[in-house]
Amino acid sequence: MKKITILFLMCFVFAVMLFITGCSSGSGSGSFSVSGNPYVQPSPSSGSDPVVTTQPVADSNTVSGRVVYADGEPIADALVELEYGAKARSLNSSVFASTFSDADGYYSFEDVPLGSYSLSAIVNDNVVFSTNVAVTYDEPAVVEEIVLINYSRVELSIVDQCNSAFLGARLSLSGGVNPISAEITGKTVVIDAVPDGNYLLTIPGYSTDSKPVTVSSSSKGVYQFARAIIPSVTVTLNGLSGDDLNHWFGLLSYGSIVGPSFYSKQLKPVGGVVTYTNVPAGRYSFFHYNDYELYPNKYFKYDLDITTSNPNVQLAATLTYHHRVRITDSASLPVLFAQAVIKDSSTGDVVAEPLSYDDGYIYFSLPNGNYLVSVPSVSTQELPITVSGQNINGYEKGTAQLEFSRSQNADFRAQIFANDGSLSQIQIFYAIRIAALKPSMVQGSTYVLTYDAGTKNWAANGAMDSGLYILSDGTSTFTMFVSPDSENVFVFSR
Repeated sequence: MKKITILFLMCFVFAVMLFITGCSSGSGSGSFSVSGNPYVQPSPSSGSDPVVTTQPVADSNTVSGRVVYADGEPIADALVELEYGAKARSLNSSVFASTFSDADGYYSFEDVPLGSYSLSAIVNDNVVFSTNVAVTYDEPAVVEEIVLINYSRVELSIVDQCNSAFLGARLSLSGGVNPISAEITGKTVVIDAVPDGNYLLTIPGYSTDSKPVTVSSSSKGVYQFARAIIPSVTVTLNGLSGDDLNHWFGLLSYGSIVGPSFYSKQLKPVGGVVTYTNVPAGRYSFFHYNDYELYPNKYFKYDLDITTSNPNVQLAATLTYHHRVRITDSASLPVLFAQAVIKDSSTGDVVAEPLSYDDGYIYFSLPNGNYLVSVPSVSTQELPITVSGQNINGYEKGTAQLEFSRSQNADFRAQIFANDGSLSQIQIFYAIRIAALKPSMVQGSTYVLTYDAGTKNWAANGAMDSGLYILSDGTSTFTMFVSPDSENVFVFSR
């Protein structure tokens, strides 16, 4: 009996081992995982185990659709949101992506992961449509056309009593589920997808008027508002002290208005403040001049929206100071009639481009600070200068002088024409650099220009210093300017 029991146990163990070995043969592993879409593919030789393979499946797809009115007209710039999960839109939901409909009302989401989503269309902060969308791998999801029923496009022409637009203002349509606000950028304002109904149109801060508006299919209308008149408007320039506090002019101008509501006044400040009276609400330009009589073309411009809720304006003052600097060469002779370039040393921005006059001086008006000055037509150098001081009595008459090393033109060529436009018949010209004009003319280096029949150019007999020249053929003279990179200078003889 004992032997039978032992034999039975041995057979049982052998059977279990055989079963385990048989199950693990073929792939060499006791388990496998499959991704994608599995299917069983028969092996070429009959009797062998089937081979499990996968087909590639896209893990994302496209969602698209269109937003239109009931008459089929497209709605542009409608906000379309795609949220995770098939549920109604809520503030606590998670938005996967958002986009706007184009001019033809179409929208599209690319590379949307497979799954269930909620799609909503929002216009003027109103949810006008919501539906569930299933994104699968087999084909793109095309949402049914979103048709807005009982919504209209509103076209409002809004002007003041002089037929001018309320630029800078925002209109308000109240009385609906949600108040609607839109910026006024011209005389006509177009608002899409406004729920049909009765509204009250106002322009807060710019007019005390209100106009009833009925919104229905293709609503249009012209509405005239009287501008609110603000009894007192103050403009304060902060950062002024001492003599600078009152030594400036302020020009408040509304140049886009013509007629009775035109407003433009230039006043001097009292205690750093300019006060204007009876100002129509609107968008203005404010010009700050340091000294209008002395330097009328130099000013700082600010754009202001003056409204009933903002009659007092605070501005950061930018003061400019009038200066002159003498531009000379290394021999202390003036650089004549050359364009200077002044840059802000910290930003590299060009802030002024004055012309040197017959005494070599350049005149400019800039805030105090550090600058770099160059004269590209004469030199490759860039020299530093510091602007400081006040200009109560006009230009600072300091002794500032910048000396530049003149660059040379090693291969100067000129084409010289007669008065009738034909090439001059004179074969030799003399080029004399003007070294100074005040108190009397001083001649610099002289060069001989000879005619080259092959190139039809007059070439110099050496590298020419950059600067202003008198060109002479012995009987008549005329001027030309030679810069370091001049290739062909066209001049006319008299």
